[in-house]
Amino acid sequence: VIFKALGGKKAYLSLQTGTMADESEDTEVLQRTVSEEVAAYKPQVAKLTLAPRTSRSMDTSVVNGFLFSFLPSLEGKWSGGVNSQGLEEQASSFKVLYMEADACWAARKTAAYSGGLAKTETIYLEPVAHGRCRVVCPETSSEMSYEEQSGDLFATLVQRCKLTGALQRMEAWSLQTHAAEGTTGAAALTRTVSLYSSGDLISHVVSRERKIE
Repeated sequence: VIFKALGGKKAYLSLQTGTMADESEDTEVLQRTVSEEVAAYKPQVAKLTLAPRTSRSMDTSVVNGFLFSFLPSLEGKWSGGVNSQGLEEQASSFKVLYMEADACWAARKTAAYSGGLAKTETIYLEPVAHGRCRVVCPETSSEMSYEEQSGDLFATLVQRCKLTGALQRMEAWSLQTHAAEGTTGAAALTRTVSLYSSGDLISHVVSRERKIE
C-alpha cells in the first residue's frame, strides 16, 4: 500500500483495486495468534552408559622437576613384528632405557629383514616440560617433539620442516595394559610411523610388540 498527501489529508492507494481510501475508513489490522495447543519441545537426551570403575597402576617419574608417567612404563625390552604396505612382515624390537647421567631417555628401534639385514635407530628424549621432550636422532641429525598427557597410555612424536613448518613425520605410541581390561598377559605396545611429503602420506608402518621380562 502506497500513501501520498492529497489536499492536506492522507489517502491510501490500493494497488490491487486501483481505488483510494480515506484515512478515516477502518482498516483491518492483522494480528498474530498464538496457539496454546502446541506442546513444548522437549529434546531427547540419550542416556549415557556408565562403565564400572577399574584400577590402573602407573609409575610416575620426576626428571628435572618435570613429571612423566608414560615413558617410565615403556622402560625395558619389547619384541614383535613390523607391518608395512607392500612389504612382508619383519621382526622388530624396541628398548627404552633411562640414562641417569644425562637425565634423559634413550629409545632404540630395530627392524630385521628377511635377508638377515637389520636397521637400527636410536633416539634420545630430553625433558623440557611436564610430559614433553625434545627428541634428537644422531643418525639423521633430525629433531622431533614428544608429548604425553598425565595418566594417558599413549604419546605422539612430531617432526616438522624447519623452513616451512610442514609435517614430515608423525609417530604414535600406544600401550595396552591388560590389567586395566581385566585380562592377563604381557603388556602390548603399538607404534605407528607415518611419513609425509608436501602434505601427502607416503609411508605408514605399524609395529606391534610385547614386553619381554
